Order: sequence, then C-alpha cells, then structure tokens
Amino acid sequence: MNDEPSEPETLVAPTTSVSADDVPPPTRGERAAWALFDFANSAFPTVIVTFVYATYFQNVLVGDEVRGSSLWGGSMMVCGLVVAVTAPVVGSLGDQVRGRRMKITLALSAVTVLCTILLAWPAAAPGLGHAEEGVIWLAWILVTVGNTCFEQMFALYNSFLPGLGDKATVGRLSGIGWACGYVGGLLCLALSLGMVGIGEHEPWVTTEGDWNVRSTCLLVAGWFVLFSLPFFSKVRERGGHEPDPGREVGLLAGLKELGRTLRKLRDYPDLLRLLIARLFYNDALIAIFGLAALYMTGTLGMSIGDAMLVGIWLNVVSAIGAWGFGYLDDKLGGKAAILLSVAIILVGTTMAILLPTPTWFWVSSSIAGIGLGPAQSSSRSLMARFVSPRRSGEFYGLFALTGKATTWVGPGLFTLVVGLTGSQRLGLVPLVVMLAVGFVLALGIDERRGMALAEAEG
Repeated sequence: MNDEPSEPETLVAPTTSVSADDVPPPTRGERAAWALFDFANSAFPTVIVTFVYATYFQNVLVGDEVRGSSLWGGSMMVCGLVVAVTAPVVGSLGDQVRGRRMKITLALSAVTVLCTILLAWPAAAPGLGHAEEGVIWLAWILVTVGNTCFEQMFALYNSFLPGLGDKATVGRLSGIGWACGYVGGLLCLALSLGMVGIGEHEPWVTTEGDWNVRSTCLLVAGWFVLFSLPFFSKVRERGGHEPDPGREVGLLAGLKELGRTLRKLRDYPDLLRLLIARLFYNDALIAIFGLAALYMTGTLGMSIGDAMLVGIWLNVVSAIGAWGFGYLDDKLGGKAAILLSVAIILVGTTMAILLPTPTWFWVSSSIAGIGLGPAQSSSRSLMARFVSPRRSGEFYGLFALTGKATTWVGPGLFTLVVGLTGSQRLGLVPLVVMLAVGFVLALGIDERRGMALAEAEG
C-alpha cells in the first residue's frame, strides 16, 4: 500500500483533504489503517461481550442462568452509564493538545487488552459446579472495566474520522470501517467457535478446566494487538491545539470547555437534531437486534443454533449494507443515507411483527439487517461533516453519550409491554414507534447548514 499523498486515493479519494495546520494530508495508507482498527477492535464486543464469554460467565462461572444474566446485565448498565457521563470529558481532554487523543486511545486500548488477557484466568472451582464468589466478581470487574475502556476508546477512534476524509468521501470511509468491523468480528468469532467446539465438531484445544472457552480471551487480545498496530503506527492526529505553555489544560479545563460546548449546542441546530434523532432510532435498532434471539426462540420457536445462524447472517448482511451505503452516503448525503436505512429497518421490523414464522423471519431480518450497518456508519459520517477536527474528540464524546445514555429505554419498553400483554410481537411495537420518531426528527436536519457551520469554525 503506497503512502504517497499525491497518488490516487482508491480507498477513499478526497478532492480536498481535511488537515490541520502543518499536518500533511491523509494518505491512502492512513485510511486503510484507520479502517483496519475497526477490524481489530470488533473482536472484543463480538466474542467477549456478545457470544462466547457472556455465555461462559452466565452458565459456567456463575452457574445460574438467572443470576448470571442479572450480573452480566448489570455490568453492561454500569458501563453504559460511565461512558455516557465521561466520554465527552475524555474527548475534550483529547482535543486540548495535538497528539493527546492518540495517546489516550492507545492507553484505553491497552487496558482493554489487559483485561481481556486476565479474563482467561477465572474458572469454575473443581467439584463446586461454579466459580467461587471472589472469582465471579473478579471476572465481573474485568469485563466492566474492559468494556468501559473499549467504549471510550471507540468514541475517540470515531473522532479521527473528520481529519481523514473530506465532506465528499467521509461516508465511504465510515462505511468501509464499519464493514471491516463486522468482518473482523465474524472471523474472530469463527476461530473462537473452532476453539470452543460446536455441534459435532471437536474443539481445537483441550477442554480441561474449560480452557477451550477461556483461551478465546487470549485469541481476542492477540487479534486486537496485531491488527491495531497499523493504526497506531500510521495514522496522524489532526485537530487539537499545538502545545502552548500559556494555555489552560487538564481535567478542570476540559470540564469548562465541555460546559461551554453544551451551552452553545443550540448554535449547532443540525448537529443537535442529529444527536436527538439518534437517541431514538439508535436505541430502537440496538434493542431490536439485541432482542432478536429472544423473539426467535420465544415467539417463533427456533432453536438456539438457528438463532445463532441468523445472528451471523445478520452481521454479513449488515457489513454489505454498510459498505454499499457508504457510496450512497457520499452521493446523496448522510441525511439521506440515515433516512433510507432507518426506513429499511422499519419495513423489516414491521414484517417480523406481521409475519411471525421462521421462514418469513429470515426474509424480514435480512431486510432490516441491510439498514443496520448504514444507520450507524452514516450517523458517524454525518457527525464528521458537522464537526471541526479541532474539537472532534469532544463532539464524538457527545455522540457516544447519545449512543449509551438511554439504551435501557428500548429493552425496558419491550419488557413492560410483554409483561402487560404476554406478547413479544406487541413488545416490538414501541421500538417501531421509536424508529419512526427518529426518522421524523432526522427529516429536519439541514445538512448543508450543518456543514457550513463546521467550515466556519475551522
């Protein structure tokens, strides 16, 4: 891969690159390294948080499905609350001095990797049927700290986007990165399932002491380190401020800057509308796809194995959607891409409610899956069009806040309606309403005005 900026940029070809002061324009190699970092880090949420370790924690370490799921859900809730509160502050700290954002990203990644390595240690006590109480809580703390650092890191990773592509190509770059994330997570999951063993296939490693499951933590850590090296070695930081001894920096300065930004958010009406709209449609789509397995096994009577196959297929479809919509994003704009992807999810979810059979669910989930990746990647790219590289860390911290602060609402509404009606189909209705509200709010975004305000800020 050639790093000469003068050569045609086939990954994402900007006409005028966004750079800061004397930092050279971004190269094709930098953009590829940025996208590869998504490939690297997605192994953690896929294998640890969603599929393999989550099941191991619940069924082996805790040994009680009810208590295990409660503890795991509590960990996710604590992580979400901490990230929602602290991500904007961490982003502001990263913007204070050029180069600090990359250092903080590296530190958070290192903690995530360390926690992942240490997760290979907790095991069930011989003859007890589950782990000792102290071991359970050690695993809980490691998962919570590792996941919190991961989410903080991902917010900062997103903040590099405005400096790597111009307004005409940032959609493709975001879509490519998001698609790479799906691919990386799926490949690492496939290797993990080979290590664990699935169905009639024997595990690749010994099952003594559940090492076949525990060792997947080392795979994830190694995967993260290996594929993140290009990001930390190639990507230059754009934005931030040059070191200035007379300029106030530190936590207090970051809090003051964040306070000023929050007070001035009304001066960025389209960015604010994007954040509010995302509160609705992002929370809804996370809940819909997070609850899909319950719907498949509960309402449709599908087996856990079939539910996992659908989940893997959804990741494939979402990756294709994110990649393809990236080009549509640049051609029609981020707003149009968001509206179309949310509309597609609405259609797919409505079909799943009206046609509750396993065969039709494959169809409806495939339709909804096409919109899943683009709804997230286009939100990220539209945000990049609305912020200056100088303050992208802070604004992407607010972006992370809107992605985490209210994620309990969707599952909460689903649980409430199911409890009142006894129907999972009706439980999905409030989520469809949330998607529709997000769609309507996004209609009011003026993309040109938002871009003009970002350009004026410099």
